[in-house]
Amino acid sequence: MPGPLDDDPNPWLHLPKTAPYVLPENLAALRRSSPRALANLVFAASPGPFIGNSLTAQVILLSLNPGWDESDLEAASNEAIQIPWLKPLRLRDDAVFHPIDPDLIRAGGSPYWSRKLRALIEAVGAGAVMAGVACVEWFPSQSRKFVPVNEPLPS
Repeated sequence: MPGPLDDDPNPWLHLPKTAPYVLPENLAALRRSSPRALANLVFAASPGPFIGNSLTAQVILLSLNPGWDESDLEAASNEAIQIPWLKPLRLRDDAVFHPIDPDLIRAGGSPYWSRKLRALIEAVGAGAVMAGVACVEWFPSQSRKFVPVNEPLPS
């Protein structure tokens, strides 16, 4: 019996290797339906439709979209920071909820997620949270502020 991903290949495997990090079909849909939203989106860093292992997590958090701060630009060009972001995109088994990993450079969503998950981390430990929690974003690209997108993206 085919699995849930067999009929729908993972579009994130085709993400450009350099900025702008946006799938061509997503960009076309945004230009067509949401030019106002497009002006607030940032494609300087890898998109974040998934954080952690969304296939094995015991807890799935739902979020609108990742935010963007100009200080994130340095992190976007740091390979050591980008590799953990790419693992969930590729649905890799070794993907973890990396923003709270104490061994990684603190950047991007790290302060946000450390603050939001502090009580859970204190209760069960960072390792258990990294392995058991994932986040699925409604919209994958970072934005300076949230602006609704008028149609679902192809990805």
